[in-house]
Amino acid sequence: MRILHYALGFPPWRTGGLTKYCVDLMLTQKEQGYEVALLWPGRIGLIDKRVRIRKRENWKEIGSYELVNPLPIALDEGILNCSAYTAAVDLKVYARFLEDFRPDTIHIHTWMGLHREFLEVTEEMGIRTVFTSHDYYGLCPKVTLFHGGMTCDEDHNCADCVRCNQTALSLKKITLMQSPLYRRLKNTHLLIKIRQKHRKEFFEESSDRGCRVTDGNAAEYRKLREYYISMLEKISFIHFNSTVAEQIYRRYMTPKDSAVISITHRDIKDHRKKKKFDHETLRLTYLGPAKPFKGFPYLIKTLDELWADDVKNFELHIYSSTSVTRPYITVRQEGYL
Repeated sequence: MRILHYALGFPPWRTGGLTKYCVDLMLTQKEQGYEVALLWPGRIGLIDKRVRIRKRENWKEIGSYELVNPLPIALDEGILNCSAYTAAVDLKVYARFLEDFRPDTIHIHTWMGLHREFLEVTEEMGIRTVFTSHDYYGLCPKVTLFHGGMTCDEDHNCADCVRCNQTALSLKKITLMQSPLYRRLKNTHLLIKIRQKHRKEFFEESSDRGCRVTDGNAAEYRKLREYYISMLEKISFIHFNSTVAEQIYRRYMTPKDSAVISITHRDIKDHRKKKKFDHETLRLTYLGPAKPFKGFPYLIKTLDELWADDVKNFELHIYSSTSVTRPYITVRQEGYL
């Protein structure tokens, strides 16, 4: 059985939960005897804009195929130029590749970089497709459906999208970040420091900076969402990673077929032990961004209540940038190894 995955790429260039899950799944499928490959969005040419797919060196016996000149990769930074993310491509680009690889099924982990024509070809060829809902990209240009310190339950017909995406990366920066040079230098000390500074500023709650919203520019975001919904509607089977994700996606579309299946990683081991903390200090560790959409304020609120009730036999270790200070926060580091 041949399985083709589509995701952002291999580590160490790409990191995070989506990449981890995809890699774990591919390695396990390989061990089970399947032929597995990954198609990933690669470089964006400055002069040569031809879309093509190139075979690259295998990664741990997993086939690697670079999509050259993909659609822009927004990550979670937002989108400014909506039309650039819906540009059409000749169907033959994907048809030739799929006819050559002949996958039995295709597992898509993100829409970033992928043209809608890819799914038009899979439909024509009768190839089964699966999509995993790692985040809300496609419904939300900034991935999280979270804006202004609260969940985006009402976007006012995409008027809020205009305000929310004002700090998105330019197409020039995206092109640079997709380049082979950046891929090689990404984990150098200088670029790590630059990224840390950028992400710290990115996660700060920002104002709308006087952004002027018109029905015209809101309509561009509505068209963008419709573009991705049309792709979702072509998928054979949607794997929702939670009941919450399922509920949110179903606000916008009805899957052909779907199921809710929790996501885990193959090398996670359960080290939990039942302990009594009558005479010991309970150490809590927080690894994610110290931001509302990760639940950090809720954690602090709960611990504050315990502290106020004179329950003080605990300490919190934080591995994220935050200005929050509490007597029970005893370890503070930016990031972790």
